[in-house]
Amino acid sequence: MLAERYLLSAQSDQEDFERFKKLQVDFLECRNGRTYTMVTEAQQPYTMRVLPRGNWQNESGDVVQPAPPHFLLQPKASGRLTRLDLARWLVSRENPLTARVFMNRLWKQFFGAGISAVIDDVGAQGEWPVHPALLDWLAVEFMDSGWDVKHMVKTIVMSSAYRQDSNLRAELRDLDPQNRWLASQNPRRLDAEFVRDNALFTAGLLNLDLGGPSARPYQPAGYYANLQFPDRDYYPERDERQYRRGVYTHWQRTFLHPMLATFDAPSLSSGLNDRPVVTGGRVAALR
Repeated sequence: MLAERYLLSAQSDQEDFERFKKLQVDFLECRNGRTYTMVTEAQQPYTMRVLPRGNWQNESGDVVQPAPPHFLLQPKASGRLTRLDLARWLVSRENPLTARVFMNRLWKQFFGAGISAVIDDVGAQGEWPVHPALLDWLAVEFMDSGWDVKHMVKTIVMSSAYRQDSNLRAELRDLDPQNRWLASQNPRRLDAEFVRDNALFTAGLLNLDLGGPSARPYQPAGYYANLQFPDRDYYPERDERQYRRGVYTHWQRTFLHPMLATFDAPSLSSGLNDRPVVTGGRVAALR
């Protein structure tokens, strides 16, 4: 297996590589082009125990069943809880935490700061919302709308708070220097993708097509020179796809597109940025 992977990745012997590809095609044709693979296999759940002092090798702790922390609302289910029970618990009307956390993050996208500024910790160690009633209303409206993100985006951007200009009145600079009470809109730095999108829109070139695979805009030749597994070339799009929104720009893991790297787009290698990622492109839920 190791020799096979080396042959396919390095292609060190072109003759052997061509022979292997021919044999592989012949093999697939024996099954009418179908390749069988195991998707899943049912098995008994592992026994989970309390880990004394966090030692995963210590099996003396009490056996525990899947469940949320005891101080949170408990799911209404009989028997051992499954992932489906977890999904239903997350979006239950009796559990407003999911909707509140999501709306707090959505608010940050449009105002630069969440209603609670600490968006990664909504517990006792986080910041108390500056507008708790507003956050409650947004969460309820989100659930009542059927978890409709587009409805909530429209609601926020059509509000009078969002449509204010960003000139903070002089008399409020000392009373509310961080503008947490939203007496004006917050000027904020654009993400790297938005900088590119704004430039393309101003030039009348922005491609607003939705969905589909990642696009490959121009980048300098040899940019992948240090990426050796194996050597690869970058072929930019030659049609209108090169002007697609930045959210669809191809990412080569640690090798960000030069424009995105120039404007400090977060690296995907650390897993610390809060923008969701999918294979073949990035989610544009909030764009």
